[in-house]
Amino acid sequence: MDLKQKLRESVFYGILDTGYVAKDMMVEKCRQLIEGGCGLIQLRAKKETHLERAKIAEEILPLFRAENAPIFIINDDIELAMQIDIAGLHIGQDDMPPEMAREFLGKNKVLGLSTHSIEQAKNADALSDVLDYFAVGPL
Repeated sequence: MDLKQKLRESVFYGILDTGYVAKDMMVEKCRQLIEGGCGLIQLRAKKETHLERAKIAEEILPLFRAENAPIFIINDDIELAMQIDIAGLHIGQDDMPPEMAREFLGKNKVLGLSTHSIEQAKNADALSDVLDYFAVGPL
């Protein structure tokens, strides 16, 4: 299935957040999110270093290489997203501009952006040639 179609058919976006999930439970929780029907799963590890995020990503990566696996998204670490062939990237309003992130990632990786207001959502919508999706919240 083509990546754009897979995105369109995804109705559940899971976030595997180290702020809520113990590191020794990451693989099991990721497996549960997949079994629950997630079309995209984001690794969100805000307090970890790049190397710590890379270690977690390496542990869960085999789950994303299976047939019909969800799309793997890395939060806020473009270096890691670029190192992993199947990983997309999610950025926030205070991270690099989406256009720059797209330039680094190339056109074949998923790129998403957080929005927190109607104005930000409208601006993200205007970047439909750059972004694959934008998230809304918290509101």
